[in-house]
Amino acid sequence: MSDRDGRTAQRGRSAPRHWPRADEHVAILDGAQTSLLTITVPPSKRKDRPALIAYALEARLAREVDQEHVTIVADTAASAGANPDARQLAVLVAGTARLRQVCAQFDTLQRPLHRAVSIFECLAASPECWQLASGDGRSAALRTGTGSAIAFDLPQRNDGGDTGGHGQADDDGRVEAIAAMLDFALRDAGSPPQRIELAFTPALPAECCDTLAHRTGVALQPLGFDAVWARSAQAHTLLHGGFAPKVGVGASLWTTLRWPALAAGTALALAGIAMAAGVLADRGEAARLA
Repeated sequence: MSDRDGRTAQRGRSAPRHWPRADEHVAILDGAQTSLLTITVPPSKRKDRPALIAYALEARLAREVDQEHVTIVADTAASAGANPDARQLAVLVAGTARLRQVCAQFDTLQRPLHRAVSIFECLAASPECWQLASGDGRSAALRTGTGSAIAFDLPQRNDGGDTGGHGQADDDGRVEAIAAMLDFALRDAGSPPQRIELAFTPALPAECCDTLAHRTGVALQPLGFDAVWARSAQAHTLLHGGFAPKVGVGASLWTTLRWPALAAGTALALAGIAMAAGVLADRGEAARLA
């Protein structure tokens, strides 16, 4: 549970029926559910831009462009090229069907979404400091100093069984997956950062961070996941066009009856959907709502 400036007011985990009331509900979609891409389009009238964006994205996407929902998050002059008036766009792409499903699940809970954002925009990266985050330990998102946004899966963790907890093999598998992706990103970047900040829920054990630092040659620094939630307050919402939240008397009444705070949720691909206030729904309830 956060205030409107992204400061955490309270936190917890429970089934959806136990979530606290809030003014607004926000879903953070993980990197497996969104892509952050940079494209260049020629100058055009506003009405022609969607077609030009779709054309530029065709070769970059696995699905047909008409199955994707596109959000422009940056619009700048393109680098020197054949057309000096061309524009360089940073766009977030999310599957239309998946975004519709996320919205429908929150509606089923009678907690309609006010905003949905990508975890990529919740990570701050610079040439000196990269950020790597995972909200559920099943997938991770990396932002580098060059602006690259990379998503990758993490090995499934043992649920502990009769022994309880997670074993060394689980941690070793996660370290290998993270190290492989960081090695790839560091080679591609050319110049390594001074440090990489890790925002993981649950947090990576200290020995895992030490191993990663030794493997990559870059200092690793733990970062509370609250920092990710805080940046969600400034991220572009994906809920526009046909996904724009309903506004009216009913919506206003809903707002006035809720505690003035922002419930931050994480919708994570391999976990199904993880909801508001950093509260992850148990598998049984998530399966029932899917």
